[in-house]
Formats: sequence, C-alpha cells, structure tokens
Amino acid sequence: MLEGQAGKALLADKAYDSNAFRALIADMNAEAVIPSNRSRKILIPHDAAAYKHRNRIERCFNHLKHFRRFATRCAAAYR
Repeated sequence: MLEGQAGKALLADKAYDSNAFRALIADMNAEAVIPSNRSRKILIPHDAAAYKHRNRIERCFNHLKHFRRFATRCAAAYR
C-alpha cells in the first residue's frame, strides 16, 4: 500500500502502531506520527500538533463520501 509513495510524515491512528509498520515508514525516510498503543511497554512519542491534522483530513474524506452518496442518489432520481 505504501510502496512508491513519498512524504515527510505519515499520520495514522493507534491501530497502525506496530514495529513492522514503523520500520516500513522509516525505510521511506518519513516520520511516523502514530500515538502508541496501550499495550506498548515503552511509549513512543509522537508529534501531537501534527496528529491534530489527521482529524481534519479524516473529516474532509467523510464529507466527500457523504456528498458522493447524495450526488449518486440525486443522479438516480433524474434517470
């Protein structure tokens, strides 16, 4: 999924907190902005200011999905 992608940081939620995923991000020369999962014995710090932007991005995609559903419903009504 991430092969061939470029960027300075990757924002993800706690579900993606694994050593393998963090290693893949490090191999891409990017920063992993992932809060540590509760099961981690040693918490890995993350950039909280950058992580706040993840919510804004997620809401934007949610709005796009909502409007797509509305547009599809209206297009079907016009047929």
